[in-house]
Amino acid sequence: MGLIMTILENRKNAFEHKFILDKEKSFKLRVMASKAFAQWAADEMKLDEESAKELSREVVDFSVSSKDNNSIIDFIKKLLSEYKKEFSTHYLEKILQEKLESCRSRII
Repeated sequence: MGLIMTILENRKNAFEHKFILDKEKSFKLRVMASKAFAQWAADEMKLDEESAKELSREVVDFSVSSKDNNSIIDFIKKLLSEYKKEFSTHYLEKILQEKLESCRSRII
């Protein structure tokens, strides 16, 4: 019985470890994609480097707390509209998806 319990405990630990790694990857992906999306928005708004960095920090902070891509898109859309840059939600979803895919290939 001891060997079976050891094997089961090892499997449980392996699954827990994989779960943690998957969560870490997901978090890193979200942060990287948010930064890339913010940089795209900063370029569209023609912000200087310091303002672009500040925007990136704001978007990353917002994305970490929101956990929802629609909220990030709405946040960016609102910021863009303040600079008289109007984009459809669908277009912004496409841009964010491109950023996610690009960052995913760098993480995996």
